[in-house]
Amino acid sequence: MSNPKSCNGRLLSLYKLFDCPIIFQVQVLARPNLHDEVEGSGNEVPVTAPPPPKKMEEVAEGEVQTTSLPQEEKVPAPAAAAEGGDILDVIRSVSLQYPPGLYAPPFYVPLSYACLPGDVIVLEVIIDTDLAKKLRVFSKTKYCHVADSRLTYEHLDLPEMVTYRPDALNRHSVNIYNAVVSVWIVSEYEYHSQRNFKEMKKFALVSQEYPLEFKQPFARPRRQDLQISRSCLSWEAEMLLFISVDSSLQCIPEMDGFQLAYFPIPLSLTRRGVSRRVGEVQDPYLRRYFRKEKNHPRYTITFLLFIKNYCKGPLCSIYHRKEFHTNAYITPLIFMTSEGKIHFQVTQEDGKYRSMLNHFILPKYEWFRMTVTMNGVYWSLTLNYKNFTRTHMAGDRAPFPDPVHYSDNEGLAYLGGSNVVPAFPGFIADSRLWRGLSQNPKKIEHPNSTHPVRWLELEQHHQACDSLHTRLFWAFQSYSVVIKSYQRRVTCPSFEVYIRSFNELQKFCLARTKVSVPKQLKFVYGALRKVVTVTHNFDIEAKGLLGSMLMAEAEKTLKMNGLDKYDDLLNLLKQASCFDHNEAAAMLGAMYSAGLRKRKDTRKGMMYTLMAAQEGNIMAQCSLGFMHLYGTGGLDQDFDYAYFYLIEVAAQAVKSKEKHGAASVTTEMVRLTDTAQLQYHSGEKGDYFQWMKFQASKGMTDAQARMGRILYWGSGGVKRNLQAATKYYERTAKAAPKNAVALFDYGVVLLRGQGTEKNITKALEQLNKSAALGHAPAFTAIGWYKLNIEKDYEAAAKYFEKGDQGGHRDAAHNLAYMYSRGIYPGKGEEKMTAFKYYKRAADKGHSDSSVMLAKLYKEGVENEMEADSEQAAKVRIHILWAYRVAIEHEEFGMLLRKGLEAFLSTSWDVSVLYYLMAAEAGLEVAQFNLAYLCEENYEGVADRYFQSGCQWKYYEMASLSPKPHAATLLKMGEYYWYGHGDNRDTDLAIGYYVLAARHRVPEAIFNLAYISEMGMQIPQQHLKSLGVKKLVYQSSNTEEVAKELYRICRDHNSGEAYIPCGLALLRLNVAQTYRAHPYACQLATYPM
Repeated sequence: MSNPKSCNGRLLSLYKLFDCPIIFQVQVLARPNLHDEVEGSGNEVPVTAPPPPKKMEEVAEGEVQTTSLPQEEKVPAPAAAAEGGDILDVIRSVSLQYPPGLYAPPFYVPLSYACLPGDVIVLEVIIDTDLAKKLRVFSKTKYCHVADSRLTYEHLDLPEMVTYRPDALNRHSVNIYNAVVSVWIVSEYEYHSQRNFKEMKKFALVSQEYPLEFKQPFARPRRQDLQISRSCLSWEAEMLLFISVDSSLQCIPEMDGFQLAYFPIPLSLTRRGVSRRVGEVQDPYLRRYFRKEKNHPRYTITFLLFIKNYCKGPLCSIYHRKEFHTNAYITPLIFMTSEGKIHFQVTQEDGKYRSMLNHFILPKYEWFRMTVTMNGVYWSLTLNYKNFTRTHMAGDRAPFPDPVHYSDNEGLAYLGGSNVVPAFPGFIADSRLWRGLSQNPKKIEHPNSTHPVRWLELEQHHQACDSLHTRLFWAFQSYSVVIKSYQRRVTCPSFEVYIRSFNELQKFCLARTKVSVPKQLKFVYGALRKVVTVTHNFDIEAKGLLGSMLMAEAEKTLKMNGLDKYDDLLNLLKQASCFDHNEAAAMLGAMYSAGLRKRKDTRKGMMYTLMAAQEGNIMAQCSLGFMHLYGTGGLDQDFDYAYFYLIEVAAQAVKSKEKHGAASVTTEMVRLTDTAQLQYHSGEKGDYFQWMKFQASKGMTDAQARMGRILYWGSGGVKRNLQAATKYYERTAKAAPKNAVALFDYGVVLLRGQGTEKNITKALEQLNKSAALGHAPAFTAIGWYKLNIEKDYEAAAKYFEKGDQGGHRDAAHNLAYMYSRGIYPGKGEEKMTAFKYYKRAADKGHSDSSVMLAKLYKEGVENEMEADSEQAAKVRIHILWAYRVAIEHEEFGMLLRKGLEAFLSTSWDVSVLYYLMAAEAGLEVAQFNLAYLCEENYEGVADRYFQSGCQWKYYEMASLSPKPHAATLLKMGEYYWYGHGDNRDTDLAIGYYVLAARHRVPEAIFNLAYISEMGMQIPQQHLKSLGVKKLVYQSSNTEEVAKELYRICRDHNSGEAYIPCGLALLRLNVAQTYRAHPYACQLATYPM
């Protein structure tokens, strides 16, 4: 090995990376002359201190900035010392002349101090990194032997891990998220008697701290002061050095704070909540660290809570984590008890559960912050309430006895409830999780005026409703006294109730002229008089009766006057919502959100929608799910939120279908532009129903079967009548013994006892006859009986297999059920096989299978399919399956029917209101119909109740549907082509026209042809999808593209498209011929 050149530096050896010791030539930087002892006395005249050096600019990558350093200077001593006074008159002080700012080597700080003999001045730098807190990386001390004041420039020579960027030779560079420069003075006695700096600082006489900023690791300068001799580098070391110098390394930024929720989540005493997958960090080093510390966890969780009531059962969930498939609880669980206390539970290292109970009673009807911190076995609970001005802390001195197990990668985190535990009734918002950090609750910001919990003003609304409740409570007591006096035949011409004792609540009646009732409260006071005759207490039952009576009066007002008495309607709905009537709150939310009567109020609309959703209203839940699914209505797109709302509505839709109540309504997607559908859905007085009824009376079996289905399902605007439907089914089965469908229909109603008494023997007879004729649903019905009644799993599986072979979706669903429960003969639990059958049934429109499929896509199939797999994540399949079932809920059917009936009776404003409620809930057909009503503007209904452009608002909302209607796509193409409201965008117009053309809409194909004829290019992939020939769409001749599109339009199945498209094609051919042969064309047209 060659001898190294002589240099003024030090030798470093890295035995792991190099074949031989590496010689570094170290550039020696100029340093200031630092004195440990101060010379001179206090009566010396100090030299005037120079101005502080300018703040160093940021160092560019690959550079090290140097700066000239001033010498140590004295600063003027205090007056008493300078004049020869007592030395004790010197006032100790220590500080930096200006904040240190951004660190970049070499770095100096101006230290100014005044000290007394026996003092020690300490300068230190403390940092917090991802892996350690309060780490000291620099310290320096100076002794003071005489009273003196000085200004010195101290070099902060920090270690390379915080100074330079990471490379092959600086592998331990750390990220710094907090750093302070601390200067302080301590007596020499304490300096030598204390064990460490931490204990020593407690006895500091004066101290100051200053923040110090650091760049991110890869933004720091490279270490350029080392000239490496490569003569003896190993190949591995040389390659590592080459990579570190010539490549730009990047790391994935890791956030220690994870936002679990921001916008308020409405929760009720149901087993549902918003689930989040936190997952592991991306950085491999941090991942190894968290895995190593999983039995000594550090984390912080915070929530904003609004509690309406405490739990009805022993426990309900605020936040918990559990495994997907075993439902085993994992750390942490934060539950509420029925008394309003906090139950905190963890899983220990040995798998056992440990819990602690906090005895503080949580406040109700106000927003407050809860923060839970875990540091090893120690936990703490902090509550900030009373408008965040009061604080309660608990748990600091109550550690768990054994190590606590915690891992972000296990299971899902649930805000609210899950399938194993109900949620608390109220709202949860702004929930955050800090991983690997015990966050100080005092540093967590409270919501400002723009935060949703402030903006929504839920507390103010509750206070207003509480004031109404108080007023009505005393009126209720007054009316109760009057009723009792009448019962005793004691009359009292006027009265007023006073309270003699708040403890005993003794009431008596005094004479008075009259009880004054405000005009807006006249109806509710009248309703209250009726409620007094039913119940003796102003309790939940009485309030529920009042809410129902107010809502009934609102519907009556709407039916009789439409929206002409809008203010009266609004007043009744507000009062009903104060009594937790969710339909009234949902209607108010839709009215305010849409700006009905041009009174748009986004805040009130969202507040009432959230209140209705918290009370379980289907429309409100769907509305919030729709907004979170597409990121509309001022809400962020959040698929977990959307799934939370839609899966609940979908599950309820399945239950309502299974119940098949007589008052239920089938959801039918009727478009106001379809005259044939309007004729069919004209109800019992309509021509269609009357004609079918007449045909059935004449013995026409097809008409009888049709009448049975209409009455059984309540379709076509007809009310359900199960008894009448059963009679038609019976007639059809007797008149057509070879009609497999008629036999099946009659057998099912007998088996279920719908519209008639159950008759199992007769039902199986009819079903076996139908099955003998090869009807697949009959096999499924018999299999259902074998499975649920006789418990004959082998026979049930046999019938289900036959039904599945015949393509019946119910059979596939039942087979999935058997595989998922492990009751299929000869098979154990086969989750993936069950998933395939659920998928098969759902693809054919089975609602229950669609809900199960949504859950499986969300949570995964144990040991087979990961939750939210890559395929599912691309289009959020689980949400779309839930949405598909949710819109079939009978509540949608009721709104659509009311809107259609109002339209057919020309009550345009009433029709607008009902379609508006369904449209705001995300129902595509309602959005389309409302846009159509706005466009047609019957009797000026749109001008009177909406701001301009309402048709485009709802056409655009309808276009967001997973399966938008072709007419909607065509309308949106026109919107962007003509540029309504200065929104012209030809590219978007072409995109919408192409989507409509794929639905084989001739108008869209014609428009695309016209656009091509004008010389505009249409993307080749769009033309290919429309069936344009390859030679045509690959050419740049737009006229040829136009001709091909006109030809496709002309040959469309619609006869109406033949003439316009054919004439356009002819015109284009003639124009091309004239341009190619102008003289021949002129000669041919020359008059003879």
